[in-house]
Parts: sequence; structure tokens; C-alpha cells
Amino acid sequence: MTSQIIYQVRLEQEVVFRNANGDPNLVRSEGFIPGSNIWGALADHVLRPASWNLDNTDFRELFSQNNLYFLNAYPYTTPYSNGTAARFLPVPLSFRQPKADDTRGYDLSAGKNPPDESTSRLGSSFVYFNGSEEVVQLQTRSRFNYHISRNRAKGRATRDDGAVFVYEALLPGQQFEGRILGSESNLTRLYEILGGSEILLRLGRSRAVQYGGNVRLKLGPPTAFEREVEVEVDENQADLGKMLVVTLLSTLLVRNETGYNSLEFPKEALARLLDPVNPPVLELEKAYTRPIMTGGYWTPWKMPRQQWPGLAAGSVFIFKSDRVLTGLKPVSVETHSLGERVGEGFGRFAFNCHTDHFEFKLAKAQSNDPMKPTQPPPQGLPGLVKELVKSGWLKQAEEAGLQEAARFGAEGLSKVTPALLNRLRQIFAESEDLESTRNYFNERSVSRLRNTAWQQLERLRTNDGPSNITSLLGSIKNALDSRLDSALFNLDLALLLPTLETTGWNPLVEGEEKELRTALVKCYLITLVEQLSRQQRTFNDN
Repeated sequence: MTSQIIYQVRLEQEVVFRNANGDPNLVRSEGFIPGSNIWGALADHVLRPASWNLDNTDFRELFSQNNLYFLNAYPYTTPYSNGTAARFLPVPLSFRQPKADDTRGYDLSAGKNPPDESTSRLGSSFVYFNGSEEVVQLQTRSRFNYHISRNRAKGRATRDDGAVFVYEALLPGQQFEGRILGSESNLTRLYEILGGSEILLRLGRSRAVQYGGNVRLKLGPPTAFEREVEVEVDENQADLGKMLVVTLLSTLLVRNETGYNSLEFPKEALARLLDPVNPPVLELEKAYTRPIMTGGYWTPWKMPRQQWPGLAAGSVFIFKSDRVLTGLKPVSVETHSLGERVGEGFGRFAFNCHTDHFEFKLAKAQSNDPMKPTQPPPQGLPGLVKELVKSGWLKQAEEAGLQEAARFGAEGLSKVTPALLNRLRQIFAESEDLESTRNYFNERSVSRLRNTAWQQLERLRTNDGPSNITSLLGSIKNALDSRLDSALFNLDLALLLPTLETTGWNPLVEGEEKELRTALVKCYLITLVEQLSRQQRTFNDN
């Protein structure tokens, strides 16, 4: 594989590239475009003209005989605000960051131990590093879509067919970059067949429904092979030393000598790539790995492919050779791939792409905030969102009322009558104006309660102790005087308001606030007195 074609993909619709992780009701998506998807989509694209078929010589040469390697397309964006776009790669698993500081990290492959502090893996899936002291993180943007399965005959959910399942989809607007490796002649022929221009393809699963999977793929002309990592290496370097650091750039699938799946790195195959005549003996010194299940889906058969355990992209292996490796060209070795299914982009690796910088700075390429919709919401959506949010807040008000009731013990509850608690519930249930209800409990002259009932409310106090004694009367006044965004209901309006703005509903508008606040306060107070009644009956029974 002496040459390459660099291709770029831009998502125009939500796309799902299913991976084998998650539970039965959750379809997780890869954060990149697998090479197998590009391989299949381009094969389908060239078969569409009437002159092409499966027996075509060019088709067999380019798509059926592993003469081309279709590498994964990873995120392609600008690492720095004033720089050019670059291809990000999977995070090396030897990269760690302090749990209390996300601005710096360590590369354990440098052979040093981090300071005495707790560390974890990086929080993003992809990074850009070029040998400098700064590593830029990136997480592809995605969202979860909820669906309900339907009975195919009835066209709707039924008692037996109505399970909820979730799809994770990559959001449109993102760009990815990948490569196609092969001989110069084969890549030139592929470039001519595809026209060398922008191609509209459909990728991913569930394309017949909301995940249209429309993408635009742009091919570059064939060029000489270049390393996938932007860490410079002298191709004429004559001495690699005795230590080799190998980083996987894609998942590695391996079979052992008996033909079974294996999670052991094929060091003998690597040694033969380094020196086909006299392979060195490589001894594994240290490894930072993670197993991963690799699957897929056969669309023509409507069946899942074999689930295959592999070594995850980003795994790092440190080998020691039995001799100094001289006369080698590391860039030429990286034109090859290891393991199985190499034509689909598996088994990619890089030599010594980690520099001697044990500690590095961490930065983020872009914000991971959800993208705002570009189109107005569908009819009926604002009302649906409003009711969903209100139901969630009413649940919080109910929980707050239960927590407040728990502060009143048996001794205090013995000082109020059940009739008073029932009377309070009736007042709160019939209340349509919180202003007048507040006056009932602020001034005895306009109160609907007799003096004896008023005294009972003052005598019923919490168990907080003499330094912070609160009566039931104080709890009621506090609820009636609180604002919608007060701590009483624990509503995180600052987080939710940007999302609600897209539906045209702002709960802090005067009319909306009054309606919502009345509902929340009534729910809180009714829950409080009902729970006090239950607690009182329990204490009396005991």
C-alpha cells in the first residue's frame, strides 16, 4: 500500500453507526464512520450504472480482493481557533488526567509514574497531538432519540408490542476524514470511476425512517502515503533502538494459531513487518489496552454479524527487541495493517508517535453543547414540552412536601387535631389565588381559621432543636411567600430555559409564572398536610 486517497465526509442528516455495546433497548452509535460503511457505500455507488455487475474485473479488483484498505473516517475539525482543520484520532489509553484537574494530563508510555494523585482516562473519545506539549480533546456531537416499537399488523403499540428503545445518532453538520490505501494504479482507477468529485451517499442504519443518513463525500486525488499521526519521523532513520511503542489507530481483530478469536497482540506478525528476512524477537514490556466487542449488520440477510472481541483503538503496547533495529523505514511499515478484516480499516497502528513529553496540557477543540434547532418546532410540541416540564416540577414539589413533613415528630403532631389538618387540605385544594390564601395565614382578622386552630399551627414545631425551631405556620408562610425559582422547589431554571426558548415557552413570564407557581405551591402544601395526617395516624396507632 504505497499510495492513499484522502476523503472527507460531511453529515447532512442524523446517522447511526451501531456498535455492539449497550443494552438490548439501547442502540449506541460509534463516534466515527467505520471504514466498512465507506467500503459498502462506494461499492453500491459504482454498481448502480447498468454496465457494472459483480463479475466486472474492475469491481473485483477494487472491492472484492482486499487490494484497497478503507480506513475509518475520524472527526475532522480545527484543533485551534487560528489553525487549519486536522484529523483527530482515538485517545491513546496511556493518556491519563487528574480527576481534580482537566487542564493537564500524563502519558504513561513515557515510562514515568504520575505524582501521588488519583487519575482517570481522558473524558473525550478523540484527540489531536502533533508532538507538542498540548493535546486537544474532541467529542463528537450526538443525541438520544426515544422510540416505541409497534405491532406491524396494527401499526401501533399494543400490550405485547410496545417496548421503549433508544437510538443514539450523530448530529448533522459534523465533518470526518478518512483514507483509502492501495497501489497507485488501483487508486487512480478508483478515482476515475468515482469521478473525482463530491458524491452523495447514504450511510448508517434505519435509513428508511428518520435517520436518512445522507452524507457528502469528497475525494482527493491519489498521493504518496503519509503517516496518520502528525508526529514527524525521519523516513531515512536507520536506528529505531530496542524499544518500540505501538499505538492502535483502529480496532485490532486477531485469530490465534487454532483459528479462534484472540485478544493477544500479534507480535510475530509485527516482527515480520519490521524485518521479513530476520525478524526480531519482541518482548512485551507493558500494555495499556481495553477489550471491545465488534459486530455489524448484514442488511441483505437482516441479521447481525458475528460479534468479535478485539483490542480497542487507542491501545498502547511497549515492546523490547532482542537487538537494535537498524536499517528500517518506520513509515513504510505503517502502510501495512495487522490482524483480520484489514480492508475494512481494522488493524491500523503507528510507531513511536508518543513523544518524550510525560506531562502535557489539555485543551478542547470545540464546545459540546447541543445544537439549537434550525427549524421551528412542530405544531403541538411547545404544549407537550410544557406539560412534561410541569409534571417533572410537580414531582419535585411533592418530594419537597414529603421532606418538610418528615421534620415534624410525634410530640408536635399530638398538639393538632385531625380535623385541622383536613381543614387545611380543603383550603389549599380550593385556593385559586395565592395572594388571598397568604393573607389568611398572615393576619388573624381575615383568616378562615379560628383562634384555637391558629394556636395549634404555632405549637406544632419541627424537631430541629431550639436554635432553629420552625412551626407549621412558618412552613406554610414560607411556601406561600417563595418565588418560582427559589430553593424551595429546587428548579434549575438557568439550565432549562435555553431549551424551553426553542419551544416558545418561558415559565418566568408574568402570566405563566403565576399559573405554574400556584400549581407548585398547592401541590407542596397539600402533600405536606396529607403526609402529616398519615404520620399522625401512625403515631396514634403505635
